[in-house]
Amino acid sequence: METTAILSALKEQGVDDAYINMLEHIYSHGVSRIQLLTEGQPIHLERGVRQGDSISPKLFISCLQSIFCKLDWQEKKYGLCIGEEHLTNLRFADDIVLIAKSTGELQQMMNDPARESSRVGLNVNKAKTKIMSKTPASININNQPLGNVTNYPYPGNLVSVDGDHEPEVARRIGLAWNNFKKVDKYLIQSKFKVQKSKFEVITIV
Repeated sequence: METTAILSALKEQGVDDAYINMLEHIYSHGVSRIQLLTEGQPIHLERGVRQGDSISPKLFISCLQSIFCKLDWQEKKYGLCIGEEHLTNLRFADDIVLIAKSTGELQQMMNDPARESSRVGLNVNKAKTKIMSKTPASININNQPLGNVTNYPYPGNLVSVDGDHEPEVARRIGLAWNNFKKVDKYLIQSKFKVQKSKFEVITIV
């Protein structure tokens, strides 16, 4: 993700110039070093966000919001109609779900963000991008076909195309048992060793 794209997105969204200037100063002076036997020369950073920084997810989301605001999906009435609005996507950080009524519509919806995101240094992860529909659909990104699935985790929940919740329930039960087995020796033994400690009660009147 290009630093200039991040700063432009913040400006578009009305962030105070003082904060933008501060972030620009931080990122324009950011360097990295590679150390093997000795410390290497500084490498100037021109893209990406600072890993581990609490503001980094917010900057990423801001840039992603700027990309989606440039799409004319509402005017084209893409997605699921709810009242007077059309639900076209769900976003949880970089996990995105696109909602379309047809294969042709979905193909266009795949092309639009892929095009816009490439301009700011973001690329679609083709290996993790899947199509989920009642009938298999042929969708491509850069002439590479995407795989079809009947269920997919998002985010942390297993969503099925047929609305069957049993696989998700079974998955959660399995996770619960795995976690239980990590501590079962402490929970199912008949006797616990309790460490005695002394304490004093002070009465305040």
